[in-house]
Amino acid sequence: MKFNCVIDTNIIISALLKNDSNPGKIIKFVKDLVIIPYYNANILEEYQKVLNYEKFFFDKNTSLYALALFIKKGFTQNHFLHSTFEFNDEYDQILYETYLSLSSEKENCYLITGNKSIFLMKQI
Repeated sequence: MKFNCVIDTNIIISALLKNDSNPGKIIKFVKDLVIIPYYNANILEEYQKVLNYEKFFFDKNTSLYALALFIKKGFTQNHFLHSTFEFNDEYDQILYETYLSLSSEKENCYLITGNKSIFLMKQI
């Protein structure tokens, strides 16, 4: 079974910081095409911005590899369904609306994030 997913930046960062973590397993599933990542220009821009934060000490090759993996294994989701929920963070809004759009078109769709407090509240 394949899973169509919108993946939050914090999952990628966590995976790169600790390869043998649960986020690391998610990245392995992307490599193995078990998880199919969906993104749009805003999400890719956020990935690139955060991967280049100096505090993470990722070299350029690591950042480029992570971006290339998602572009190569994933698909663009440019259609948006607007949510009635309002998020404090614009990026969280983009993630959620990308997920809503994807789940309206495909089965087995998930939003993968480490940001539990926001997204669990929004599901109630």
